[in-house]
Amino acid sequence: MTDPYAHSLSTNSEYSQVVDLNDSALKPEGWDGLTMPHAQKTKSRPGENDDPRIAYSRSLRLGSNPFLRSCAVSIWRSPPRKANMVQHLKQLSARA
Repeated sequence: MTDPYAHSLSTNSEYSQVVDLNDSALKPEGWDGLTMPHAQKTKSRPGENDDPRIAYSRSLRLGSNPFLRSCAVSIWRSPPRKANMVQHLKQLSARA
């Protein structure tokens, strides 16, 4: 499984690596001249898009686990509002 917070991964994400991101030998040409992207303006109000299903879909990796795959529809359709994801998954596993 790929580490979503890894800064450097080997081929096929087999190993995480420790890399000095400030090492000039590892930076692509022109890297230091790039400007950071600015925050995007949005028409939505704060909190308007705080749908717990989005958080569930981002943080849950189904992989090849058949139990998680069988629960995926249940998790997507009916996550309790502001629920603790771990507690929610424990409740689902108790039903299986």
